Amino acid sequence: MNFHQSQDGDMLQMTRPWPVNLNPGDENLFGHERLKSVQWPGWAGICLLVYDPYHLYGWPTHYMQKKHGLILGTFNWKDISRWRVTLSFNEVLLADHWSANYFHWFTECYPKIWWLIQYGGISKIKLPVWLYDIPFIRASLETFPQLQVITVKRAVIKISIFPRWCKLNMITGNYNPQLLQQVFQHFRCKANDTGTLKRYCIYRSAVKGRGIINFNEVEQILQQFQIEAVDFEKISWNEQVAMMQSTSFLMGVHGAGLTNMLFMPKGSIIWEWRLQSDTHNNCYFSLAAAMEHKYYYQLCKGDATHLQTQQNNFWVDTNVLKNELSQIFEI
Repeated sequence: MNFHQSQDGDMLQMTRPWPVNLNPGDENLFGHERLKSVQWPGWAGICLLVYDPYHLYGWPTHYMQKKHGLILGTFNWKDISRWRVTLSFNEVLLADHWSANYFHWFTECYPKIWWLIQYGGISKIKLPVWLYDIPFIRASLETFPQLQVITVKRAVIKISIFPRWCKLNMITGNYNPQLLQQVFQHFRCKANDTGTLKRYCIYRSAVKGRGIINFNEVEQILQQFQIEAVDFEKISWNEQVAMMQSTSFLMGVHGAGLTNMLFMPKGSIIWEWRLQSDTHNNCYFSLAAAMEHKYYYQLCKGDATHLQTQQNNFWVDTNVLKNELSQIFEI
């Protein structure tokens, strides 16, 4: 990936490489995500935080967007009068609409916590108890031994006004690659360098969506290339990290499991099965570029033409799969 620093030093302009196996005519799937600019970490101004027992919302007061039925920043004070309003000083806001999602936690929240510890002088954070109770979140926070986590359980809706909040501008699919590499370097430096790196395919049940309908046929081909199927939902987070530190090839349908490329040695191969004509879901293409991996893809037909990527199941063309893998592994 190529980088260019802006004159004021605040922006990082980057050019992501094309997929290794880019097919003629597929440029429109990736072209709009190749040239991007991201900001460096820093502090932003006053922010409103609205939370109830099950959700956590946070936005700058000047940023108005309708989310989950609330228009943040444009409250009706008659409605607010029945909520508790507090001023929170000496605290820093950490909020994300999809914090409970594996991908969003590790690409958007975890780097903020790392940055706050390294450069913000923060030694403790508050999290909703429901969020902290998620196993992979609790386990990941244990990688910060100096961090004190305070859990908060709220029975009523409350608004807190923060004089500052952590601004990393990590818009989904657009990350600061230099920051991400720093954050996850302590995982990647433990990578297996004995030459016995593994190859894995992420298994997802078609019952839950984004599964491979003809997986039995696909698995027969994978076995020819020593690619093992793994169900990450049955493995603890610590086990997943250890596994990925010894992995040089990871493939799967667009989904959270591909986030584990964060823990793989630099230069590994990432393979994503994508729904045909999907130009929107490029977050793993972008993440592979940020972590300096080699990105491959295969377009697949969906089980239902009216469903988007997140709700669909995939049909994999096994002939294309075998030919592509043969070229990668020179078999």
